[in-house]
Amino acid sequence: VEMVNEYADLFHLDIMDGVFVPNLSYGFPVVEAIASIAKKPLDVHLMIVNPENYVKRFAQVGAGMISFHLNATENPDAVLASIRESGAKAGLVINPDIPVESLFPHLKNCDYILLMSVFAGFGGQKFIEETYQRVRTLKAEIERQGLVIPIEVDGGVSSSNAAALVEALWQTDRILLTRKDALMGAYKSRCITLGKSVQVIRADTVRCGKAVDLDIDGGLLVEYEDGTTAVVSSGEVSV
Repeated sequence: VEMVNEYADLFHLDIMDGVFVPNLSYGFPVVEAIASIAKKPLDVHLMIVNPENYVKRFAQVGAGMISFHLNATENPDAVLASIRESGAKAGLVINPDIPVESLFPHLKNCDYILLMSVFAGFGGQKFIEETYQRVRTLKAEIERQGLVIPIEVDGGVSSSNAAALVEALWQTDRILLTRKDALMGAYKSRCITLGKSVQVIRADTVRCGKAVDLDIDGGLLVEYEDGTTAVVSSGEVSV
């Protein structure tokens, strides 16, 4: 736990019930114990049947992110709503044999998506190469719906394929690329690209310039025609 606190972005906890997947892992007491000393978010991946019966309890013991498998419940949208009502981020998961298109009707209710690049419940599996195209297809639909939804990939990911996964996720030169997914929706949908001419509207003043960079907190760095620069918010920019 201390190592993850220092070097990683989150804890990914696999919860297995021996029913949805053959293996068993751990439950509420272990998650609660980790949460008591964790400094990074707990991302709980439920590989269980009837997740609707357990999501609120997992949120109560410290899960900040909770995902479940699309085919583990009859009403995934209701489970997503229940997770959000509990104060956690809600995610959907599918195994490699489930069409990625099955996620499309539910995207608007998701805070993130987890694509399995191996089959859930077993360690040591080889990364499934079709995952790259599944990432591209999912990302394209997320953008088509005008949503901002991070995509997680789980299974067989290593230093040998991580770069290719990132490339699949960001395979475009028409949009601003940033470490913060939230910026994608704020700027990409309005066709603001680096180097593009923009107008900055503040109060009753309009100034012309060009977009030159992204601020880490989500602002757009604009260079005005007089050579000065300023960080502006999405709502202050027009193209």
